[in-house]
Amino acid sequence: MNKIMEEGNNNKSKKALFLVLTIIFLTDDTLLFGTNKNDLFVYGKYFIYIIILLLTVLFSAKNIVSKSNFNGIITILVLILILFLSTIINNDFKTGTLVYAITFFTGIAIVQNISFPVFTKLYSKIMYFLAFFSLIVYTINLISPDLISIFPTISNYGDVEYKFVLFSNTFNGFNEFRNTGIFREPGVYVIHLIFAVFFEVFFIKSSKLNYRKLLIFVLAILTTLSTTGILLLPVILIIYFIKNSNLKNAFFIFGISMFFVFILNYFPELNDKVFSKLTQDGAEYESSLARLSSFLTPLYIIKDNMIFGSGLSNFVTYYSYYSRSIFGIEFLAESAATNTILNLTAVYGIIYGLIITILLFRASKLIEKKYYIIVFILMLLLFSSQELKFSLFFNVLLGYGLYFNKQKDFS
Repeated sequence: MNKIMEEGNNNKSKKALFLVLTIIFLTDDTLLFGTNKNDLFVYGKYFIYIIILLLTVLFSAKNIVSKSNFNGIITILVLILILFLSTIINNDFKTGTLVYAITFFTGIAIVQNISFPVFTKLYSKIMYFLAFFSLIVYTINLISPDLISIFPTISNYGDVEYKFVLFSNTFNGFNEFRNTGIFREPGVYVIHLIFAVFFEVFFIKSSKLNYRKLLIFVLAILTTLSTTGILLLPVILIIYFIKNSNLKNAFFIFGISMFFVFILNYFPELNDKVFSKLTQDGAEYESSLARLSSFLTPLYIIKDNMIFGSGLSNFVTYYSYYSRSIFGIEFLAESAATNTILNLTAVYGIIYGLIITILLFRASKLIEKKYYIIVFILMLLLFSSQELKFSLFFNVLLGYGLYFNKQKDFS
């Protein structure tokens, strides 16, 4: 009997590991499966998603439609109805909404198979390995780029070349100061790293930090040179210090702060890369205009398409039109529309956007019970920096928010 139980637990552990690896690797967030010019990788992942969906329906149907999940089922049905009506009304029959729906419901299916505590622990461990590996590759690329040149080259949709170094990528011959990990760009990598920090300091450990793991996450965040990540990281550490003030934590946070100041002071070119977006004379000032556009332009689209949204296809056209009328510069949705929540609201309407926001809010309450409002605001800032509606990780978080009451009991 004990042997059978052990085998059952082993199978559950293997299934959980496979699903978390899928969330991190087989997703639109990565270079290999997200923006790879080879469409076989990009579309191939959806076959895995469909298999996960089918197996979940076959083996967990009773659990999904149980009385305790009634509110979740109603919410799912409302979202399906909105997607259907938006598609019909906007005559938007391209594959985009279907791909989005598959990703969203795969996220819901995964939540049925992994409790939130198990998910956070596995996610943190895998991200720790990826962060550590990416720092090694990053350092080698700075010191001896010829060693990296022997690895295969991958091109993204924009014909930007990367060197594929197994569990990390580097830009091929330029932008050597930015760490992308396995992800399609540094800004996406930093979101995953920040969530790993979230889980580590708020959920997994309440009083005793794993300083080695946190240090690796912090170093990886700094090497992305992501303005969003570098500005939000101190806020997270300060919140943790307020919650768990002791001398050791104070020394750790002070040490990280001094290291950060040292790097920016003695490497001014890095300082410029991080903060030039914030000054009008900076070389990347247009990037900050694009960021402002990502906030204002969807609001104009929402104003004129409030109930059922613009539809996915029309959103691209409307984004160029409204950004040109607001800023005098035509920004393309493919590169400038980075605000995930506002984009979803603009595409599918205000009711859909409100439901998604509520689910994200509930997910923040799973991560941190006391300071969840601050965590929620930080999550909104993170998801306003990159377009992640096709991200499996983003949709898994929504799934945990959807089944908040059940996951709260696990926590």
